[in-house]
Amino acid sequence: MAAIIVNLECMTNMHVGNGDVNYNIIDNEVEKDPVTGYPTINASGVKGALREFFNGDSELRQYVSTLFGADKAGDTTPGQLKVLCADMIARAARASSGKQAYYLITTQTALDKYCNNCEIFLGKPVVYEKKSADESEAAEGFRLEEKVELNGKTLYILPEETCAFGDNLNDIAMLQKAGMSYAVANARGEVKAAAKKVCPSYSEDGVLQTLIQIFHKNRKQG
Repeated sequence: MAAIIVNLECMTNMHVGNGDVNYNIIDNEVEKDPVTGYPTINASGVKGALREFFNGDSELRQYVSTLFGADKAGDTTPGQLKVLCADMIARAARASSGKQAYYLITTQTALDKYCNNCEIFLGKPVVYEKKSADESEAAEGFRLEEKVELNGKTLYILPEETCAFGDNLNDIAMLQKAGMSYAVANARGEVKAAAKKVCPSYSEDGVLQTLIQIFHKNRKQG
């Protein structure tokens, strides 16, 4: 059985749907793991979102039943894709000092769980290095460019096979390390200069548009 670890960028609040028991009132703005108390998205929510995305694409729709299972009445054929929950590894936090207004931060527990999953599903341990840093770098914690390097080593992919999107100054180092790099149309000038290409803005779903184009292009070449 092949296994991959997918890194998702959370663009909205981490709450998937709500129930009828409390009259559709959301009592928790963020879903949390009942054991760790950390933000998470349950496997059913991840799988449902992926299925909806595939259903909305004319070329991907043919794979829905195979990957996610049949949805016809009376047909209980299971899908070949098994999805686990999505745990948050890092989150944005307002900075009281340093060069940036916000920094991506993480915790030892979140990193340990991520590395443990990589070892279980990919068969090799992930080693990350703690580096000495000044106060502004320490506040940033798990930096974006370090995350690109870690993910590349974890998934055994070459730098030229990675793709990154950015809009602000803290994205520049990440964009410079990625093989394919895009600055969104509403990004700062310095970010556009650091990226190889410019894609439509977030309001136009520029990241999604670009990923679909890359996916279709790779399918035709493969």
